[in-house]
Amino acid sequence: MWVAQLAPLQVRAEMLLKALRFFYAGLGLFAASALVSVGGSIASYYGQKLLFEAAAALAVLTGASAVLGLASGCVLMVRETQLAVRNLGEEAKTRARHHRVVQPPR
Repeated sequence: MWVAQLAPLQVRAEMLLKALRFFYAGLGLFAASALVSVGGSIASYYGQKLLFEAAAALAVLTGASAVLGLASGCVLMVRETQLAVRNLGEEAKTRARHHRVVQPPR
């Protein structure tokens, strides 16, 4: 009974780790996007148009990547939750079958 649960638990653990990687990457990319934006603002202040445009493009790219990372992490979390609920339902059915109380004849 318990051996059958090991494979789904392994899949869930891998999904959670992948989701965390996406969340942390998204968080880091948002920080990078903010820092690049500040650098672009400084470049604009000093009249460095080419540097400003490069920083703006990089900030948009890192910001969009951050959003994709967070969205991917959320999708993985939803899939993991669905798998967890399915596994709990199967475990409940298994326990109900094994622990059925036999009614004495009347």
